Parts: sequence; structure tokens; C-alpha cells
Amino acid sequence: MTDKLINEYAETHEYLIVKGFHHHCKAAIMDAIEDGLIVKDPTRHLVLRGKRPGPKKIKYLRLLDLKRCWLNLLYTFMLL
Repeated sequence: MTDKLINEYAETHEYLIVKGFHHHCKAAIMDAIEDGLIVKDPTRHLVLRGKRPGPKKIKYLRLLDLKRCWLNLLYTFMLL
């Protein structure tokens, strides 16, 4: 059941995200094992899959773009 859940999740998420999700599920399952609610670990021998990483987005301005933006602001306020 856990492998089905993680495999369905892996169809729409990248590998590292699936790996993090697996760790959260495994932690909850380990707590249940310690409390005696589950006898066997269903996440053992589970093969993780996931989508290939997509192209990364630029999350900040490059130095050249920052200079252009700064100059544009300077010229805009000087002309007003």
C-alpha cells in the first residue's frame, strides 16, 4: 500500500521531492512500529522513482541585468 502511494506521487513529482515524501512516510511508519501498531516495515526494499528534473528557473538577477535595471531607474528619475 505504501509503495502504491509513493509510486502515484512519483508520477507527478521529481525524484528529490519523492525522496523527501518517502522519509516523512517512513518516519510515521517507524513511530507506528515502535508503538506496536504495525509489526513489519512496508517501506523496506522500496525502490524510489520520480520525474526527471526540469529546467531550473533563474531566481535572481544576473549582474548585467541588475546594472541595466539600475541605469534604467536612474535615467527614468533624471528625466522626470
